[in-house]
Amino acid sequence: MVTPDYKLGTHKSNRFTVSKLDLNPRLADERATKAIEALLNERDPAKVIFGIINRYIRFLKPNGKARASWPLDDLWANFIGKYVEKLRLTTQPEPFSIKRTYKWIEKQVAPTLKMLLAYDSATAQDILMTMIANATITQKEMSVLQAMLASTEEMIIPSEESKKSDYADLSK
Repeated sequence: MVTPDYKLGTHKSNRFTVSKLDLNPRLADERATKAIEALLNERDPAKVIFGIINRYIRFLKPNGKARASWPLDDLWANFIGKYVEKLRLTTQPEPFSIKRTYKWIEKQVAPTLKMLLAYDSATAQDILMTMIANATITQKEMSVLQAMLASTEEMIIPSEESKKSDYADLSK
């Protein structure tokens, strides 16, 4: 429960005292799978839970320097344990896939786009199509597009051996 901190009968709106900290972490999809795998491999729920907490939550002591150099708070270090191993629940991102992008559009974006198109139609406006027409493709997106559209022959990089044999043919 978070309650206002009253000092000498005056209410300071920017100060709060936390009298009960209620953390209700929820893990979904890949993170939940990683947590279950860790529980099955480790067989020590406390170690896994503290590993997850240690990876994603830290309490530091400000020391007037850059935040990166702040030391871990002593009370937090005693609670969590200075040497509890951090447990990462994420993996490396998958490489770009046009199929995955279309699936994301279908699940996450298409319903909202359909609603906006219906709104534009009902109000005789063209806001959505104007936004799309005015959108700027980044250099990274342009590179991905060019790579997807490139033919197989354009994507093959000649090896050193094939370069040598090409020069040999020219000398004849």
